[in-house]
Amino acid sequence: MNQLDLFSTTTPARYDDMAEPAPVARARKSDPESSHAAAERMNEKRLVATQTQQVIDAVWKFPGRTSKELAELDGVLDRHTFGRRMSNAEATGEIHRRKVDGKRDLCWFPGRAE
Repeated sequence: MNQLDLFSTTTPARYDDMAEPAPVARARKSDPESSHAAAERMNEKRLVATQTQQVIDAVWKFPGRTSKELAELDGVLDRHTFGRRMSNAEATGEIHRRKVDGKRDLCWFPGRAE
């Protein structure tokens, strides 16, 4: 290694190619101990990552739907789990939300927002 290696100004070919951290379950400091234990179990079993992928798959399969509609159509996760995992899924860049005329709730679509 030389000095040029230490101060290189080159960037990765694409930021999209950089590894994303796995989504994790969290509990607020003010939440009861049972919530912290549940979050820990979810993380140990890697359920958050699995559920996040299920949400992404559902959005790609049924684009333009609300999280409630997606949960009903998909039938794998309940609507509450869907709602909790939507922000994790959106953070991956594989889905995005936007307002659709005629619908009160936000709808979810594949890909990044335009």
